[in-house]
Amino acid sequence: MSIIKEKSTRGNLILTFGVLVIAVFLTLSFTATVQADNLLGNPDFSQDFYTAEDDLEEEGTGNFDTLNNWLYLEENVEASATIEKQMFRVDIDDGGINTWSVQLLQAPITIENGYRYRVEFDAKASKDREMEVKVGGTADRGWSSYNSDAGETGQSDGYLVDLTTEMKSYDFEFVMTASTDDLARFEFQLGADEGNISLDNVKLYKIGEEDLGDMPDPDKKEWVYDKEYFFIFNLAVGGNWPGYPDETTEFPQQMEVDYIHVYDEDGELHWKDEFDGDDINQDYWTYEVGNGHEQGIPGWGNNELQYYTEGDNAWIEDDKLVIEAREEEISDEYGSYDYTSTRMITKDKVHMEYGKVEIKAKMLEGQGIWPALWMLGADIAENPWPGSGEIDIMEYLGQNTDEVHGTIHGPNHYGGGGIGSSYTLEEGNFNDEFHIFAFEWEEDEMRWYVNDELFHVVERTADNEVNKVEVGEEIDYTENEIVNGDFSSAIVDDMDGSPDNWYVWAGEGGAVGDYGVEDGEFKIEITELGNEIWAIQFAQFLKLTPGDYKISFEARADEPRDIIAMVQEDGGAWTVYGEKTAKLGTEMQEYTFDVSLEEEDIPRFLFSLGATEAGDTTTVYFDNVELEKIN
Repeated sequence: MSIIKEKSTRGNLILTFGVLVIAVFLTLSFTATVQADNLLGNPDFSQDFYTAEDDLEEEGTGNFDTLNNWLYLEENVEASATIEKQMFRVDIDDGGINTWSVQLLQAPITIENGYRYRVEFDAKASKDREMEVKVGGTADRGWSSYNSDAGETGQSDGYLVDLTTEMKSYDFEFVMTASTDDLARFEFQLGADEGNISLDNVKLYKIGEEDLGDMPDPDKKEWVYDKEYFFIFNLAVGGNWPGYPDETTEFPQQMEVDYIHVYDEDGELHWKDEFDGDDINQDYWTYEVGNGHEQGIPGWGNNELQYYTEGDNAWIEDDKLVIEAREEEISDEYGSYDYTSTRMITKDKVHMEYGKVEIKAKMLEGQGIWPALWMLGADIAENPWPGSGEIDIMEYLGQNTDEVHGTIHGPNHYGGGGIGSSYTLEEGNFNDEFHIFAFEWEEDEMRWYVNDELFHVVERTADNEVNKVEVGEEIDYTENEIVNGDFSSAIVDDMDGSPDNWYVWAGEGGAVGDYGVEDGEFKIEITELGNEIWAIQFAQFLKLTPGDYKISFEARADEPRDIIAMVQEDGGAWTVYGEKTAKLGTEMQEYTFDVSLEEEDIPRFLFSLGATEAGDTTTVYFDNVELEKIN
């Protein structure tokens, strides 16, 4: 648990932040002097800071060496930073959609397993607003947060601090329960809002060793699917995963549900709603209202744009539930919103533990529209997400009309690390007609179906962890080789059916135009960068035996931009086995990077074509992608 203390001292300020860490607040009423060395350089901003223009060394995604000083970074925002009166100050006109879109960081810092740390800093803002502070890992560690506290964290699991217009001091402590990280980062995440922020007197101390005997395994993907869950039907507009509506998105958008049937472990009907009355049954359903501010998660934790009304956007028509998203302005005490929709839940009315669920529903079509039929642990009030657990029976992105997803989220497997699979229709689209989404739940196994076809299975291991079970025919991977690296034939472009061949994936707001093999090269038109570096991927899975490798490839672009080539574990700790940031010009050029594995794996080899540091919407070309084993 992480707790932050705020003292109304006028001149100083002190702060905290968040894959598993326990942060404890000091109960003393005065500021204790910690006799330890500050692990951060330039704490009082008596020296200037670095920016992206200084081209500091980056060994792998996010692994900067900031030379015992601060590095200021920004991505797709309008902001400027300076030193003013020996304080760091950033002025933000457009902070983007993510907290990390504007950040001040210092790295590498060694954060040791089993030690307690203390963070202190002073800060103020031009208005009351939140700021996220994170001590955590880079891409090699799955961007883990080491000072997280469920319920009070931000987008990246960093601790949220409530800033005011008065300079105040903040402090907090945390215990590092993950394995020692010699490449950790200390980050102030300043984006997702506007105005100015000032920072000063930043300190990070290692206080002393802690007994971790009673603390949980920091990497354990704990099975939390042995209790009651309640149902949620909602239709979101925009978010980190689907991206946002554009000029092609038409409103209103409707999701229709024919019925939900819930059976117990013996196959007996436990509960059903066939939506055959005049109105939505209030004995079953409750409306959640707003944009998530009341729950402490503005944008519902996903940067969603819609305001959920109290039933105005849902009704019964022709014996079916209709949930409608509209483009219309509405305001509340927290702000104004351009879209309305409905989120309805069965909490405290209808719960389920083990059995089977069948939901017959029809989807929609539209960039940035995000329907979901899902479940949350009924103990969420006492056990905040992700500890409560989440079961996504069906999620759908309105721009991908032939694909749905089934996923679970829990301790150490949540957000981008959720354990899931997707299902793609062989013919037609989910917005053409109704389809049946089914979920079977046993004590030690869960299964997901579309129209009676199994596509996702997870099981409970002997030590109470989650394990994903592969479904379908086993892929006969070619060992230690890139398939079709010379693009002598068309790409297969089937991530689920043929992951050992090239495919294109876009999400998180990323979008592509035409792509394919032409004149012996692969070309892909990038039309929207999206919100993440990896929002657009050109990739394939590789079967690699232990050892060292060299990957080479040729690439160019119609307009100069950078891309990131990476070999990364698919799930687990998302370990990066090797990567290269390639700065493309208009002429074809060869790039190489090293890859190393200690154990056999089937990682993803991908080119990330999204919102990189110098990303641009242009056409990118590839050729002669080769893998060579060194030893």
